[in-house]
Amino acid sequence: MKSDEILLNEIYENSITAINVLSDFMKKVDDEDMFNFLFDKMTEYRKIGISAYNMLEEDNLLPGKLNNYPQIAILASIGNPSTNRLARILLHGSSEGFFSLINSINSCTNAKKETRQLAYQLLAVEDENIHEMKNFLKGDFR
Repeated sequence: MKSDEILLNEIYENSITAINVLSDFMKKVDDEDMFNFLFDKMTEYRKIGISAYNMLEEDNLLPGKLNNYPQIAILASIGNPSTNRLARILLHGSSEGFFSLINSINSCTNAKKETRQLAYQLLAVEDENIHEMKNFLKGDFR
């Protein structure tokens, strides 16, 4: 049970953090392709976060306390960042989220299959973010 709680809290926290950061970025981005991509990703994070919350609730657990405003959001709030700068910040944030989640998955080997599947779903979203932010940096998005 403890493995599920740890992994679900990691999933929930990563999802909520991503939603908050993407929401802030969407207010700053001028590039329509990036805006649409961020909107779509925010929707995916929301679905995953809701699933994690519901799974915690099924076990009569509540999500742990979320960290304060992440450093990534603070970096983006400085001035009016370009699409390139936002892509670099998001690339860094998604990489951190990816590796943090991998560590949690590896340490929670006793977690239920459905919990692990949700974690892998979040990994796929982070991986797609990394790939797409690289494309934004190269200037050849979609």
